Amino acid sequence: MVSHAVVPHPEDPRLAELARIESRPDRRALLVVYPRDACSGSASTVLMDEDGHFLGAIAPGTAALLDLPADARRIVSTSAVEITAPPGTPPYRDHVHVPPSPDGLVLRSHRVSARQCTRTGQYAEASRASKQELESMLSETEVHWLEPHVLSGQAWLDQNGPRVRELLASGR
Repeated sequence: MVSHAVVPHPEDPRLAELARIESRPDRRALLVVYPRDACSGSASTVLMDEDGHFLGAIAPGTAALLDLPADARRIVSTSAVEITAPPGTPPYRDHVHVPPSPDGLVLRSHRVSARQCTRTGQYAEASRASKQELESMLSETEVHWLEPHVLSGQAWLDQNGPRVRELLASGR
């Protein structure tokens, strides 16, 4: 599985303080938050571009600042259990529209209703969140910060190449 470095966050996080990375003009930052809830399982949500380049894997109860190409418009979101599923398994993945800066993404575990979880908690849906929503969420929720290890993440995707290609090919 993909490894990450866990980075503690300040008691009162502010997006302006957290969203600082050294970037080039052809790159941009995307904040992704996955708050833990009653439906959360243990699987990370894997984010990659539409060509299968690893961007990050966000586990329930974590957040990460991802480095994307500045012109990225869509990314692919899937569960880590999908990456390791045998080829031929019906694929589950979402094509997520990348929000403009400074907005980010929030991942939420699948639910049928307020009382019923779906898919054993191993899947999450990505939705756009404003800077203000993200700041509020971070100040009210205990999260651990992850620093994506892109090289090891890409090596993991490459090891599961047939399945990754299958996920990317479905629904294009």
